[in-house]
Amino acid sequence: MSRITIPFWKVEATGNDFVYLPSLPEALSNQKDGGVQRLREWAPLLCDRHTGIGADGVLWTREGGTDEVPFMGFLNPDGSDAGMCGNGGRCFAALHPEARAIDVHGVHYPVHHLESKGISSAGQDNSQSDGHGNIEGNDSMIALTFPGEIMVQHLGPVEPLAHLGEVFQVFTGTEHVVVCQPASYHELEALRQHEIFQPKGTNASECLAYGDGRFVRTFERGVEALTKSCGTGVVASALAWWSTQPFEGASNVESINMYTDGGELHVGAKRTGEQTFVACTLQGPAGKRFEGEISLPYPTS
Repeated sequence: MSRITIPFWKVEATGNDFVYLPSLPEALSNQKDGGVQRLREWAPLLCDRHTGIGADGVLWTREGGTDEVPFMGFLNPDGSDAGMCGNGGRCFAALHPEARAIDVHGVHYPVHHLESKGISSAGQDNSQSDGHGNIEGNDSMIALTFPGEIMVQHLGPVEPLAHLGEVFQVFTGTEHVVVCQPASYHELEALRQHEIFQPKGTNASECLAYGDGRFVRTFERGVEALTKSCGTGVVASALAWWSTQPFEGASNVESINMYTDGGELHVGAKRTGEQTFVACTLQGPAGKRFEGEISLPYPTS
């Protein structure tokens, strides 16, 4: 086993950080199983916060997309497939300023570049460096819309965590459960691992009243820890909370401020039923933080 040196960019959105790989060996940039398998092996090395770069996941641009609809590749730090990643998707969109949507596993998520100061994955750089590889002043304001109808399922309390109250199950491109009562780290971890969500498991969030909105913490599957922010978890939490409010018929688009340990996000949605929503949009800042190179194991043949 030899080694290969590849460039990386560190990108971040409300404390949710990712390693973006702007240039991959040809054998890894396509969607063939062999290439993705190598990326799965690299993900723990790249994301380790002590011996690697440190991140909540790995992003890259898959082959086959266009400037207007690029294909996003994403892996969890353990190399598993997360499905959709809301903050990762917004970072990816910030790096593709021509994108009108991003394709994740064949699903198109419309993109709105509300304020674009980012860096193109094709190399265009509109930001400034401090001379040490750190990028300053390049946050873009990106809104990402989740297509189709999203349903909130009310599961009721689950044992042995019934003291957390009703559990809401929401699929926002990946699996989430939400509670609207305070939950400890270990209680959220227990929800993430609960037998009723096996074999795949789920992400688990608490959604609490906070100022003019809601505060969310998420224990993420694949990271196996609380993250500073989880975009799909924030959307799931907003919809879960809305589904507990009286339904007075199909609504106009509503919006709410959502707060995380990593910063503020904004969720909008149109309620079409007691537990159904469309036009669900996640909005907030995203940008590149620094860049560099890393040496990784790579087979010679």
